[in-house]
Amino acid sequence: MELKGLLKERRKSILRKIAEIRSVSALYEIQKEIAEEIKNSEELVKQDTSGEHKWHIHLLRCCCDAIAWGLLHSHTIRQLGKNPSPPQSLSTQGEAFDLTLKYAKELSDEGLPIIISDITNCIKIGDIVICSDPELPTIVECKSGNFSPEKVMQGRIGRQISRVMGTLEYLSDGQAKVFGESTQRVAFGTDIEVNYNWDTVNKTVKEALKNGKGIGIANNYDAMWALRDDDKDIYVPEEIEDFIIKLKTPSIGCHLRVVEELEFMVPPPAAWPIDLDCRIALMEGDILLFHLIDLNHFLEIKKPYGKIKKILLGKKYIKEYCFVVEVNGHYTELSSRFIDDVLYGYATIESVTENMIEFALQCCESNVIPKVIEEGKKPQVKVINTLKEALELAKKKDLVSKKAFVIIPKSLLEKLGKIKKIIRDVKKDT
Repeated sequence: MELKGLLKERRKSILRKIAEIRSVSALYEIQKEIAEEIKNSEELVKQDTSGEHKWHIHLLRCCCDAIAWGLLHSHTIRQLGKNPSPPQSLSTQGEAFDLTLKYAKELSDEGLPIIISDITNCIKIGDIVICSDPELPTIVECKSGNFSPEKVMQGRIGRQISRVMGTLEYLSDGQAKVFGESTQRVAFGTDIEVNYNWDTVNKTVKEALKNGKGIGIANNYDAMWALRDDDKDIYVPEEIEDFIIKLKTPSIGCHLRVVEELEFMVPPPAAWPIDLDCRIALMEGDILLFHLIDLNHFLEIKKPYGKIKKILLGKKYIKEYCFVVEVNGHYTELSSRFIDDVLYGYATIESVTENMIEFALQCCESNVIPKVIEEGKKPQVKVINTLKEALELAKKKDLVSKKAFVIIPKSLLEKLGKIKKIIRDVKKDT
């Protein structure tokens, strides 16, 4: 079998295993397999003029992105993916990545669902993310070598930890200054459920797998079509041509942009709630899925207190902050990301628009007062070296502020865990 086909079969096997994950141990094992596959391809990239190994690495990370989107809330993923740096090479990390795998295995053995950050495209903070809480995960930094705990906030490690702590503070409190960012992050949430057109997506792709072409009409402003990628010219079916002439402001997207372009904070097809054969076909580009919507429908949805007043369009592209939302006479500009959620994430225009209007209302009515930012002030570090110090900390939690962290040697942490288990067992017996 030629290289392209061989790598493709490996990816298909991995996607099938991901679909069968039923335990935290299986979750770890598939990530370990993906990590080994990535490292193997990294060794061969330089001598591979076809580019197949480079593409293989990218798609393997997309597979891990699908795992992340299944374990974490979409808002959380967007926060963990804000560092613009490209994914790190695994083979050049040497023993450091081996240490990450070791800790990931230990956490998995404790029954914790984990994601290894460096084998994803979408998580750009920490080495391991523990996904016990989809909205507020635990971020683990794995460091090897000798360093003084008291000096941990210095240099590159200090910057990494500062970013981790700022991000976790934001996810916990809804407001924080994250290291390296010029402005504060402030969160607003809505209770409006987002609806999706997954049934139409599934039907359209299955039809294309069977007949080479699939058509899906969700309503008179939302349609899609799928074609088998067999090296023929891509075309617009006649049914869609008849549909598109009725739209006031048509916008078209192809699902491959989500796979190929890392800036899209939309789950890849491997994470979509559709049939497995459809997910695999879309991930591999065997089927091309096109989505057509009428942007004008965003303007037609109104609530008693607000509406989308206009969508700002440039000469060639939609502007980054394109939605002008009017709420009770006040105007708020919102991101074009909401179009991505519809065009590439298959959310319904109605539910996304209602969320935008509600979001704008909260922005207008919010009494959030930006916190005073103390530039240059680093988090407090409390180093615990003895059992006595650990017990004192447990008795007096105010010894460490909320914006601080505690460093405990692993050996002491394990000892504390055993003591906690003994106390728990004694309580059961009494």
